[in-house]
Amino acid sequence: MQLKRLGLSLAVVTALILFTTSNVQAADQATERIKQLDTTLEQAQEVTLVQKFFRLSTSYDVRVAGKSVGTLTGDFWHPFGDTLALETPAGDVAYREHQSRRLLALSIARGGVFATADGAYDGALREKVWALFFHQYQFLDKSGNVVGQSRRNPFHLFATSYRITDNNGKRLYTATTERWHLTKQIKIKQVRSSKQINMKKAVMVTAIEEAIDEAKRSKR
Repeated sequence: MQLKRLGLSLAVVTALILFTTSNVQAADQATERIKQLDTTLEQAQEVTLVQKFFRLSTSYDVRVAGKSVGTLTGDFWHPFGDTLALETPAGDVAYREHQSRRLLALSIARGGVFATADGAYDGALREKVWALFFHQYQFLDKSGNVVGQSRRNPFHLFATSYRITDNNGKRLYTATTERWHLTKQIKIKQVRSSKQINMKKAVMVTAIEEAIDEAKRSKR
């Protein structure tokens, strides 16, 4: 009887060890995939967002040099604010942007916060209400200082273009939406590297700008 109990106890302990080890290994693998995606994006000179055929919300395939490296998914009808998530091919969330609720912020303009894979605050995004002739967002660092802006070119016929600049007006990224493919494609090019406004932020703000432009087009 005692031997049976001892055997059962050993089996339980072994199962717990295997379960814990498996979880640790899975977490390590997810961390490695996230690091790989982050490195790929930040070293890329151009990132292409390819809109997926079947989608209930915003959904892009993220490609570098023609190769799929992740996905960008968004929910622009969420009751608690829009959300955007940059994910690895395995579905690990590598970066996130979440809209601040306007009622609580007492603001008529859209604002949002960036977060890293572990949920750490990584700056913010704020819409500039009184920008004339073009839509504009401001990038804020972790201390709340404005470090750059994103603008949409209001004068376009066949393609929508965007640009991201620093506080001195120097271009960091340019983006162009191409609509003549089977599905929409957005090409984001790095002009200058920036630690304060990385490629992940450039990808997300461009997707947000494009969603706003698409909504305006649907109302025409």
